[in-house]
Amino acid sequence: ILNPGDEVIIPAPYWVSYPVMVQMADGVPVHVEASEDEDFIISAEKIEAAISEKTKAIIINSPSNPSGAVYSMDDLKAIAEVCKKHNIMIVSDEIYDELTYEGEHASIAAVDEQTKALTLLVNGLSKSYSMTGWRVGYVACDKEIAKVIKAYQSHTASNPNTMAQYASVAALNSDGSDIMTMKRAFDERRKRLHLLINDVDGLSCHMPKGAFYIMMNISKTFGKSYEGKKITSSLDFSKLLLEGEKVAVVPGSAFGADEFVRLSYAVSMANIDEGIRRITAFVKALQ
Repeated sequence: ILNPGDEVIIPAPYWVSYPVMVQMADGVPVHVEASEDEDFIISAEKIEAAISEKTKAIIINSPSNPSGAVYSMDDLKAIAEVCKKHNIMIVSDEIYDELTYEGEHASIAAVDEQTKALTLLVNGLSKSYSMTGWRVGYVACDKEIAKVIKAYQSHTASNPNTMAQYASVAALNSDGSDIMTMKRAFDERRKRLHLLINDVDGLSCHMPKGAFYIMMNISKTFGKSYEGKKITSSLDFSKLLLEGEKVAVVPGSAFGADEFVRLSYAVSMANIDEGIRRITAFVKALQ
């Protein structure tokens, strides 16, 4: 959908690949920050302020990786009005749609027919059906755009293997009971992780509403030192935590949010408890 120099608005925090994907298509990523106080939800007003004569598209990711933010239908309707006004395409990444914990998942493509025509809905089987290794995904969009996508894709990756395709059909036709079992487990873990993080002096986080990630605010550790090494960024924090307590987290700088690190709760409750115990020990050792 891009010509060289076209701009794509990307709300931050964002999945690490979005800016690179835009650049690979000869586009220019335009980052617009959604703060923690805004629950990492980008407003229609901020989007409109970022629009230029070169703006071609916006990427919306709900539920979000890395923040777990979930856009309500009211949020999406407001964004849709801006996109229709300026004829901006919407790339809606809904890969975590089944992992929405509070209320129902809302898709911007469902706002109205005009918005639907502007939307490229991206989804897949990796997250909701735990089929990560088979890399099966799909796009629902305008038929003419789909033809171009098909032509491009056929010359790059050919197709997913036959076994993965049959497994995808079985997953999509299933009764959803396995998803609900997984969703309940994730829900328990997100509540536990949220509680444990906010009990640590110097750390905090907002309750995520979808996906299986939490953005932990580490800004109060900036300027402090661990074994003589000063923390000035999320990369410093992550590196020293890994070296000191053998806990791996993802620096928020990778997502355009340097005051945070990303934790995943797609692990056992025991590992969550042990991980936070080690993180707590690390933070208490800061000087």
